[in-house]
Amino acid sequence: MKRITLVLVALIAGTFAMQLNAQSDVLFNFDVETENFDEWNDLSIAHPVHIRGYYEHPYGQNGYIEYQVDDTRDWTLVDGTLISGEEFNLTFDMYFDPEMTTTHTLNLRYNDGLDNTTDLNVLTWTDVRSYDVSGIEDRVYNGQPQQFSVTVNGETSTYVGETNPGNYTYTIGGVYEENTIGVMNVEYTISKGQAQIEVIVPDDVAYDGEAHGATVNVIAGDGDVTVTYVNAATGEESTEAPSAVGVYRVVVEVADSEFYNGIEATSYGQFEIYDQVTGIRMVNIDQKDNNEWYTIDGRCVVAPTAPGLYIHNGKKYIVK
Repeated sequence: MKRITLVLVALIAGTFAMQLNAQSDVLFNFDVETENFDEWNDLSIAHPVHIRGYYEHPYGQNGYIEYQVDDTRDWTLVDGTLISGEEFNLTFDMYFDPEMTTTHTLNLRYNDGLDNTTDLNVLTWTDVRSYDVSGIEDRVYNGQPQQFSVTVNGETSTYVGETNPGNYTYTIGGVYEENTIGVMNVEYTISKGQAQIEVIVPDDVAYDGEAHGATVNVIAGDGDVTVTYVNAATGEESTEAPSAVGVYRVVVEVADSEFYNGIEATSYGQFEIYDQVTGIRMVNIDQKDNNEWYTIDGRCVVAPTAPGLYIHNGKKYIVK
């Protein structure tokens, strides 16, 4: 709890005294303290204020204390009378104006009971909502707690924020001991990261009856990866790596996940599984009119003697 002492007009014999008029001196020393509790920054609720001290009037005149918050027009009488020659302990609830965003004030004044008033010191709090704030900004998920270098009203500190994608609030709360009050919320967003992959497309390969597929290395992301092979001649699609002769386009898609945005279906190139007899046809291209037949393994025969694939005059024939 922080105690605030109000300094009055004159200091006499170690007490705070105030000259009210030329004929009389009023001995009036006191201090003011407010409850320092967790809800202090909530400007919409009451904040108890205590005024304690000693009052003495040379003619025994009772007095009163009035208060005004945030420059409202009306002064409110504090419940309780200042009895001359006695100590006093008064309490009232102070309400700030939550719409004000610069400063908040508590004005006090003494009333001699005859509606003659004397202003006392003013207590002032700075509302943190008026502070300049920088350093809080939107970020992209990277798997680590986000760290910000935050400057509030010229003072810089490090703030370690949230980790996962979402919308978050950085709260700057007033601290009574530093004469600040109020709460300022600064919003920031951590968006999903972008999935990143490396796709290695196979080199062209001679038909060998084996499946040949692309390799996908995930650099960032945790969504399901789907590889689709599209036959360039027929348009047929399959997620199984192909083994038949043909030209295949490699299409890769990465699904959205909790922390990463995915990748739409994208073509990453193509490869061919070619028929080995192509090379034989090329070798014998000058002999295509010599009426000779060749088996698929390159043997020259007079005529087909068994079912299979044959090359004759540069063309393929299937014998059943």
